[in-house]
Amino acid sequence: MPDLLKVLLIDDNPDDRILIIRELRKLFLVEIVEVIDKAAFEAALVIRDFDIIITDYQLRWTTGIEVLIRVKASFPAIPVIMFTATGNEEIAVRAMKIGLDDYIMKSPDHYLRLAMSVKSIIERLHDKYLRKSAETALQKSEENYKLLVENIDLSLVRLDASNKIVFVNSAFEQLFKTTSEKCKGKYKTDFYDSIVEFPDLEHIDDSFEESHFNSAIAFGVKPDGSKFEIQLKSFPTYDENNRLSGYVELIEDVSGKLRSERIQQIIYNISHLVMTIDSFGSLFPLIRTELSKILEVTNIKVVLYNQEGASSSVVYEECEKDKQWPVDENSPAGFILKTGSSLLLSRNGLQKLLEEGKINDYDTDCLCWMGVPLKNNQKVLGALILKSYSAETAYDESDRELLQFVSNQIGIYIDIKISQEKLKKSELLYRSIIEQSVDGVMMLDEDGKLVEWNRSMSEITRLSEQQVAGKYIWEIKSLLINGSASIYPVDLKTEFNELKFRLLNGESSEQQLLEFEHREHGLVILSCSYFLIKISAATNLIATFVKDVTEQKLSEKTIQTAKLKAEQSDRLKTAFLANISHEIRTPLNAIVGFAELQADGDYPEADRLKFSEQIISSSGQLLSLFDKIIIASKIEAGVIAPSKSNIDLSQLLLNSAGRFRPGNERVELRLKNINAQNHVYINTDVDLLQLALDQLIDNAIKFTSEGVAEIELAESGNSQIEISISDTGPGIPEEKLSQIFDKFRQADEGLERNYSGLGVGLHIAKKIIHLLGGTLSYQPAMPKGSRFLVSFASDVKNTTVMINKIDSIASSTDQWVGKVILIVEDVDSNFQFLNATLRRSGAEILWVKKGEDALEMINSGTKIDVILMDVQLEGADGYSITREIKKLKPELPVVAQTAFAMKGEKEKSQLAGCDDYLSKPIRPTDLIQTLSKYL
Repeated sequence: MPDLLKVLLIDDNPDDRILIIRELRKLFLVEIVEVIDKAAFEAALVIRDFDIIITDYQLRWTTGIEVLIRVKASFPAIPVIMFTATGNEEIAVRAMKIGLDDYIMKSPDHYLRLAMSVKSIIERLHDKYLRKSAETALQKSEENYKLLVENIDLSLVRLDASNKIVFVNSAFEQLFKTTSEKCKGKYKTDFYDSIVEFPDLEHIDDSFEESHFNSAIAFGVKPDGSKFEIQLKSFPTYDENNRLSGYVELIEDVSGKLRSERIQQIIYNISHLVMTIDSFGSLFPLIRTELSKILEVTNIKVVLYNQEGASSSVVYEECEKDKQWPVDENSPAGFILKTGSSLLLSRNGLQKLLEEGKINDYDTDCLCWMGVPLKNNQKVLGALILKSYSAETAYDESDRELLQFVSNQIGIYIDIKISQEKLKKSELLYRSIIEQSVDGVMMLDEDGKLVEWNRSMSEITRLSEQQVAGKYIWEIKSLLINGSASIYPVDLKTEFNELKFRLLNGESSEQQLLEFEHREHGLVILSCSYFLIKISAATNLIATFVKDVTEQKLSEKTIQTAKLKAEQSDRLKTAFLANISHEIRTPLNAIVGFAELQADGDYPEADRLKFSEQIISSSGQLLSLFDKIIIASKIEAGVIAPSKSNIDLSQLLLNSAGRFRPGNERVELRLKNINAQNHVYINTDVDLLQLALDQLIDNAIKFTSEGVAEIELAESGNSQIEISISDTGPGIPEEKLSQIFDKFRQADEGLERNYSGLGVGLHIAKKIIHLLGGTLSYQPAMPKGSRFLVSFASDVKNTTVMINKIDSIASSTDQWVGKVILIVEDVDSNFQFLNATLRRSGAEILWVKKGEDALEMINSGTKIDVILMDVQLEGADGYSITREIKKLKPELPVVAQTAFAMKGEKEKSQLAGCDDYLSKPIRPTDLIQTLSKYL
């Protein structure tokens, strides 16, 4: 029930109202609106904020039936009780049909019944509300569940307790190439093959946790019979009585993942076999066993090729059909031996080679044929061949790549064995293999002492073979890292012993990175891989393969740095957009709001004058905002060129201080060594310097809620002029100091900021002061606050000094009577502003929207004393029209007015023939001052 019951009581008998209210307050905390006449009733219908309405039937101004009709028409959900002494059964029945919730006859005993009826109705409505809320929440939950299930990447299936399918999502349909309707009612075993059965979840004891699930690997079966490996995760579901109701299973296609893992393991195992097996006869069956984990190897053959005698011999062969495979030069195997190229062919591909004359014979029963050359150092040593008699698609390109790796390993093995057989431990061949490796190769004995060091190792580590000869691995590492082999950390030796232990126990060694600073080449990062090489039963070598991965790792770091910068840029962009939206909307809100209030004639003149002041102030804020953005863009584009002259810094700072007197009475603006008598001269661009200093002064005042903002001017002994602008505000956090001069950066960049602004003021000030040849630096003020120091060299060559002065010219009434001003402007609001500004002058105002109309007016001989020419017009632009006007009347003054405020626009207007230039937004004083030159 509501904490406060709001009741509309309609009864013109005051005694009855008192009794009703007394009974209601016994049961409720109530707020009652009493209605005794038609006016009060109409007013109540407007309020509409009631939990229940109680009405009498017989009212002096209407009946309870009419009240009920009006109430139900306006808000049918509010319950109504009729409490009357003048009704009857017929009235009660009629009222109930209209929607009355209860009908009670007035009597001394029935006031309590009225209160109880109110309580019953309110409780009933509350229960109805709770049920509706629960139904809405359930519906929303079901919608969210469906949305989640249909949008997850994993396939999902719901089963009942007998493992029959109840539901599958769209991912399941796509994975198994089926539809939801075809799946319903089927057993999960219709879609899974060779599944590892889950335990019977019905008999799990009370310690079973709801988060428990089972996982298994199985084969998924598609409608066409094709199979693929999947991972299943099964979760039990329970009904409201905590009985098993079924299962939810998540299915993921892991065939690609498992294949990749198996390939990696096969590659590793075969590499290990090549390094450890002593004879051909032992090696090839083991290789076949490894390949059988992923390929069909029922038919395999290894052929060795003797280039000198141009002959070949089969060293290993398995064939289910006991067929002889041709291996002469005209066979597919011979083609590989001659060309050194691998082949992956179907029966049609073999037939095509036959037709092209590249082979003369092939096994016609073979459906898929794959062969790769056995090579070492680009020398063809033989061929590794697989056949399939069962499927044309038995092998694919990834299988050929795997077979090529295996062949490379076998090629290395064969070459080593042939070399061992011919020359045994011939140092020449051994050194040849080591020295031709593009990777650095280092061989160590079991004690960690260097045995071999190839040329690539010298190139990679910048250590010569003489520098490392006879040294242990930990001494070599210390030489790389510390520049000395005699002093090395104990953990380097411990590290090698642990590595040797793992290798001797058949474990693989993970790739290790060694990073150090070379005295000449800077940072070097090496990738080291270790393998155990068995020379004999009692002798082992530890082979180390080393690659210089400096560029790769630095590139990764560069990419990571770029990623972080991009993420930071994105955050800055988001903060800036939110900031600029706030900064633009704030003054716009005041402009729009006060403009609408000013248009309302009901406000007195004094209030409307204040509205105007607010509009002018907010317009200034908005214009300043856009000026800062434009200036920042011009600075970034490099289109600002200083126009220097000698100026008096004291006068410039006095002007700034006059504009920036704080509106907060708790902030004092102090000037130190700045007065009309203290002349300090500098050669610079007065407008740009004024702009930069204004940014710093504005910040000092804005960020000081209470205290002092101070401007100090000083000349140092080394011909330096320093301007110090300090405040007693909160200062800048140390972690933000590195970015205070960055564009769109602020100490507080959150949405809930304490200060307004775009974060470009300090950026603009820094760029301008640097452009003018000065420096801008930041220092924390003591005991708190900020201090910005501007320094310039005193380079004034003469005493001719200029300074910007702000003049105010008011428009006098009837000062230009008899003068004619032609305004060429295609925007109505712009013309209305110009017309309102000039109409008190007494001049006649003419207006055209197109430049061509202005030319026509001049050709017609119309008297015109001056033209205000908008630059951007529909049709011919204002500059083109000005050129035509000057051809007709060179003496007629033309003043350009434009919203293009970029550098060079004034010069562009002069080239077009304009006598003067006004930049929008135009201030009334600037307009009067400019036209006064020509009228």
